[in-house]
Amino acid sequence: MMPTPNNGDRPSLLELGRLAAGELDDAQASALRDRLDADSQRTLDEIEAARGQMPAFDASALRRRAATVVQAPSPTPAPANRAWLGAFVALAAALLVGLAVALQPPATVEPTDIAFRSGNALQVYVLQGRSLVPWEGQALGDRAVVGFQVHATGHDGVVLLSVDPSGAVTTFWPAEGEEAEPLAGAGMVPLKGSVTLDDQEGREVFVAVFDHDVPLAEAKVRQAHELGGTDGLLRWADEAAGVAAVAVERGEGLR
Repeated sequence: MMPTPNNGDRPSLLELGRLAAGELDDAQASALRDRLDADSQRTLDEIEAARGQMPAFDASALRRRAATVVQAPSPTPAPANRAWLGAFVALAAALLVGLAVALQPPATVEPTDIAFRSGNALQVYVLQGRSLVPWEGQALGDRAVVGFQVHATGHDGVVLLSVDPSGAVTTFWPAEGEEAEPLAGAGMVPLKGSVTLDDQEGREVFVAVFDHDVPLAEAKVRQAHELGGTDGLLRWADEAAGVAAVAVERGEGLR
């Protein structure tokens, strides 16, 4: 199902995400609610419903599930024209909707609130210790492992790409073929697998393009970056329907 185009009058996904997360003051929230149409209200309801559907964290269940996971073989090295290393490294634990994705369960685990970013349509996770946890804005260094969740409600598929500091566009989901990565379910769902970063420095932008095939998604992302650089790409993702983006700082940081 294709999303309804936004002609500029309706709130963006970022604005709706900030409203649902309580980031707006009373005046801003009231002004934004006055702009809601039926589509915007439905999206806002879905965001708020997704927050209420996050299951309780069960560390014992994680330990049982992690013990049964079979390690996948190491992936074939990425082609030289890709700026990332080790794309789609298999995780050694089950993915949990709305929470951490564990490789192996830590001795003690505390529940972690999900940070809403880019209209709650794309979330980035980073490996810390033995678990993937929500990214909190820290710089990411060489060999940092990242995973992703996307908002599945109302979408049939997604293409997850990145534009690295050099401007190179790389597609990570789907792993092959030209059809979008299929999505099922409602609210935030994890993309199975992870990506291991290389040693580039600068801002890297992850982009989720919903309900387009790979060639069209790549063309749109490349055009937006060529026209406006990283800032232009982020503006396009904020304003366009069916697109979400998160920029991360690359360099000396979390490994």
